[in-house]
Amino acid sequence: ALAGDRELARRYELVRQELAETTRLNETLGAPSARAMEKLFAAINAEEARAPRRRRRPISRTRFLTSARDSAREKPSFTK
Repeated sequence: ALAGDRELARRYELVRQELAETTRLNETLGAPSARAMEKLFAAINAEEARAPRRRRRPISRTRFLTSARDSAREKPSFTK
């Protein structure tokens, strides 16, 4: 597709250059300080403690497939 479309190839090259620049910039930033990491994980743990996770009810594959098959068999009703 790029060989046949000059504009697409130009845009793709711009995106590649921008990605390379962003990657270089991010690599120069370095890792966060130990204090920042501690603060982040403390906030995450506090949030999890306040709002316990709700258990999701698993979807039964058999029930899901059966209901989809039944829905496909139903004929539309055009009654008033």
